[in-house]
Amino acid sequence: MPLSKIMLPALGLAVAAAALPGRALATETVSCLGTDDPQVVVEMNLGQGLPADRPNWVRVVTPRGMWSTLEIDRATPVSLYQSFDDGRSLSIDLADENVESMAISIRILIAEEGKQVLRVGYVHILGDSLHPIVCDFGDSE
Repeated sequence: MPLSKIMLPALGLAVAAAALPGRALATETVSCLGTDDPQVVVEMNLGQGLPADRPNWVRVVTPRGMWSTLEIDRATPVSLYQSFDDGRSLSIDLADENVESMAISIRILIAEEGKQVLRVGYVHILGDSLHPIVCDFGDSE
């Protein structure tokens, strides 16, 4: 049997395997609502790979403004300054677009007991307002 007749099926199999989608890293969408004002919203998308504590994007809405790391939003642009997640708390700091001064601090405490999970914290718009929030880490994509 010529080598080409043996290699063609193997080559076809290799091409087909390469065309299959790889396993994508999952992400998790976090939505937080103000407990003192339902117009306060914090949304973010967290990756579940390394670095796990670095959000892919963050959006903050209050009655006095909207800030976002996404260019597509019609919001005041902000940049991720730093973030930290140790499993019990999540800290995210956003700076102005040029990363010259801090703009927003987000802190979320996480507690678990059996099947019950509580995620509460605050969003602080520096120099403007402070809002308590409750968060849902529900949507995995």
